[in-house]
Amino acid sequence: VTSIGYLAFHNCESLESIIIPDSVKSIGNGAFLSCTALTSITIPDSVTGIDNSVFSSCTGLRSVTIPDSVTSIGDSAFSGCTGLSSITIPDSVTSISGGAFLNCTSLKSISIPDSVKIVGGKVFAGCTSLESIRIPSGIAGIGNVFFGNCQKLSNIYFDGTVSQWIDMRKGTFWDSNTNAYTIHCTDGQITKDGTVTYN
Repeated sequence: VTSIGYLAFHNCESLESIIIPDSVKSIGNGAFLSCTALTSITIPDSVTGIDNSVFSSCTGLRSVTIPDSVTSIGDSAFSGCTGLSSITIPDSVTSISGGAFLNCTSLKSISIPDSVKIVGGKVFAGCTSLESIRIPSGIAGIGNVFFGNCQKLSNIYFDGTVSQWIDMRKGTFWDSNTNAYTIHCTDGQITKDGTVTYN
């Protein structure tokens, strides 16, 4: 088997585990959509991208292993994975599309690697347990409603300077309905209301 097709296991609600062999190079859109009993999955090194909605609404998913071969995470790839409490994005990933982690309500912290240059809108919207995130300085911008409704967001760790953060492109309502967070830059801090304190 070299590919798993579009909606291949969609709504297989009793599927608890699956082994994807190293021969598989592509996993189609929505392949495991709404597989609510699936608790963990390991993506083989042969796969280079996680397509749109592949694991969307897998509410029982607790852990995912993403290999260094993956360079992109598609639209809504993990959206609605309400049981996913942590995930490691490898340094090979360069783009994270819109809604990739939308409504992952158990996700508490995440680190975006330096390799990521492009991120879409609503990537972490509705992640109501998200408390902290690391964002690299080389990122092109933050999309619309990026942190929308992240009510527990307290700390954003940015690998660049205060001026770099201020100059970064930010989409409409990027931080709507969020907590009173602090952005920690290399040379100072910025509060949600825009107050800057330099080191």
